[in-house]
Amino acid sequence: MFHFGSIDRRHPFWDEPLLLKTLQSHYEVVDSFRISNTNGPAWADLGPILYFQKRKRPLKPLEPLILDTNISLNSTFHLPAFEGSAFAEIHLSPSVMGKVRKTLFQPSLPEIEMIYADGKVSKFVLIPGIAKLGVPIHTKLENVGDAMRFFTGEQAAGANKTLAFKITGQAKYIKQEVRVVLRRFIVRE
Repeated sequence: MFHFGSIDRRHPFWDEPLLLKTLQSHYEVVDSFRISNTNGPAWADLGPILYFQKRKRPLKPLEPLILDTNISLNSTFHLPAFEGSAFAEIHLSPSVMGKVRKTLFQPSLPEIEMIYADGKVSKFVLIPGIAKLGVPIHTKLENVGDAMRFFTGEQAAGANKTLAFKITGQAKYIKQEVRVVLRRFIVRE
């Protein structure tokens, strides 16, 4: 069973990026259900849960490189056109001041603004350790239908595609140059 949701203003689908790849290649989604806590506190409402079954034979994952580039902090980066699923490895590095500050206390986390084809923008806290593992970047995943299409490898007609993103943060604590590695994620028998 897999639950996705947002905590601490983080992207609801980015907390376990390596697990997402394993679920696509070694398991298949067979159903979804919702656990509702009508008599309890709102925070106990788990919302949508996907139910997976282990594949008899795992699929082979391929991760061809789309691009490996450096972008500037606080500037908009437009994604190139590609088909299918893609994961972006985002490598943030602390500046000298950021390293000094980190020895004394936790610096504020950077944020990422996701810009979608429908013109909407979503803003999330960006956890550097998670972002460098590679996070799904191709479409907006915000409901059970989107998640099921993601895990089955389908490209939904009219899916709300991610067009660009912008990483924002305090430039004195984060190096201005951010490395972005974009890879397709394909699973085949």
